[in-house]
Amino acid sequence: MTAVSMLPATGHPASAEAARPAERPAGRQVVAMLRDSGGYIRPGFKAIDPPEIIVYGNGLAVADADRRLRLTSADVSALVRSLRKDLDDQPRTPTPSGPRVYDATTTTLGVWTGGSTLRTVSAYALGFGGKRYPDALYRAQRTLTTLADRVRREGSAYSADRVRLVAERSSERKADAPWPSSIRQPAKGEPDVLVRKLTGRQAKAAIRSVKRVKGPGGWPLYRDGHGQVYAVTWRFLLPSE
Repeated sequence: MTAVSMLPATGHPASAEAARPAERPAGRQVVAMLRDSGGYIRPGFKAIDPPEIIVYGNGLAVADADRRLRLTSADVSALVRSLRKDLDDQPRTPTPSGPRVYDATTTTLGVWTGGSTLRTVSAYALGFGGKRYPDALYRAQRTLTTLADRVRREGSAYSADRVRLVAERSSERKADAPWPSSIRQPAKGEPDVLVRKLTGRQAKAAIRSVKRVKGPGGWPLYRDGHGQVYAVTWRFLLPSE
């Protein structure tokens, strides 16, 4: 990529931010991201839970791996500048103040810093009550959650030709149906949470045969050929996955 001078007419950089080389991210380069992880939720849902919002260099913004909106290049540039300003001085894992919160999620915020680099900041219990972190971190979180709400409101349905299938071993004795014949069954000795990236016919079979449930509960139950019952669902994979 060619570096472009950001010097003002005086020949002196206006700021550290302005002095950075102006680069254009590749189309599938992640330039901004917000996701929660951990917490007291079932392992299968942790395996399939997507980012709340993810934005790519070509302007594609996807919320919850479910809704999509194409941002302008000006929108992307403004978003990256805002997040850099708020996240650049934050440690990668800032230490919260105040009383300990148990079983909370960790919020990870990311912003593109050039090349293929995504700077991330992971803050435990950021979304819970009280002020535990600097204002800039909450400001970055609001920027991304506001964008996620916009994508959900103004965007269209997101889809892809690849899916993530998650099957979680269940203690239920009764299944809703036999394991779909068009999808490869779990083998003996598979882990309790089976994660597969499916393409082609297998992806189409999952979309056609398995009910998609977006929350942590209510997944359809299937009994495989070994008599084991699994709770199963799927979602579309993101371009960066």
